[in-house]
Amino acid sequence: MKCTGCGSDNPENAQFCGGCGTNLISGEASFGTELPMVRFGEAIRRGFSNYFRFSGRSTRAEYWWWTLFVVVAGIVLAVVDTLTGTMGMFGDSGLLGQLFELAVLIPGLALGARRLHDINRSG
Repeated sequence: MKCTGCGSDNPENAQFCGGCGTNLISGEASFGTELPMVRFGEAIRRGFSNYFRFSGRSTRAEYWWWTLFVVVAGIVLAVVDTLTGTMGMFGDSGLLGQLFELAVLIPGLALGARRLHDINRSG
């Protein structure tokens, strides 16, 4: 299916153009109308509120804010685990780190699937 906005080829079942983001069904550009830019706090809130939602779309900013949150929180919890002595025997994450990893596993997978949907890939 050819995009009316940029002329790029897209799969027949695509709803949005992979090149310019134009809605292929209605022909309208989707920039800023359906998926607004999100800030750090909003991205974290969306990550946890859409815990098991694997359908729909998520923005690039939402994905990268979530990744930053997971990395920073993991570092902080590793420091806390080290200071409290709950670190694993072989240098792996401690109790708090493991609980955090377990808590963000499903929302991270769901967010990744929604991000893939946003770029017209299957999740």
